[in-house]
Amino acid sequence: MLSKFQDLTGVLQMAKSMYVMHEEGGRQRWARVSVHDCLLHLHALADNPPPSNSITFSYSSVRSLVPTEATTAFLDLGWQGQTQGRVYVRMFGDTRRGQQFLLLCSGEKGPCYRLTRFFDADRIGERGEIIRGGDYEHNDGTGGAAIMDGLLSGGVYHREAVAGLVVGAHASQAERLGVFGIILTEWPGNKTDTGFGLVTSGLGTLKSAARRKPVTDVTIENCGLVIPI
Repeated sequence: MLSKFQDLTGVLQMAKSMYVMHEEGGRQRWARVSVHDCLLHLHALADNPPPSNSITFSYSSVRSLVPTEATTAFLDLGWQGQTQGRVYVRMFGDTRRGQQFLLLCSGEKGPCYRLTRFFDADRIGERGEIIRGGDYEHNDGTGGAAIMDGLLSGGVYHREAVAGLVVGAHASQAERLGVFGIILTEWPGNKTDTGFGLVTSGLGTLKSAARRKPVTDVTIENCGLVIPI
């Protein structure tokens, strides 16, 4: 496994431009691979072919290096025409809700969080401050259906409402099970039954995003998965 990491980082250092190609049902899509803070970043799949001078690998060869436990995804947030910061989210274990979030960050199944907007910010300045996004269907919080089955509430998703906790819609909201919320300030004594991940970096960027008026100005400009080196 280590030799694969070394090969990838070596290619990136020499070529400066590396992509992977994913083909399914006759449709070809590409994803960029980059290095940031000594981590490989597998960006979301897109339809646009890479530059002609890029080195290209198969998507599966790189996707297989993504850990299955405590996997980390990234979200690049932007507003006012500029990228404002990168947010890292680590999944709790290997849950169905976590798996779906990762698929929506990678775009492997088609739907993707890339270029979607945050649609709501609630309790700003109070305990339990939260920002919500992920409606890849309508971009306004009315859609964002599940792309996986078996998305339950409770059990492993029962979590304290701490700052950085990533939560989903309740299992009864089938038409919105792909959206997510991120708790920005602790809410002592409160719990959620849909928590599946935790922000490990970028909470300040999210707090700034939640104070944008309107919050719909905030876009997930890019997203993807992280591969530790």
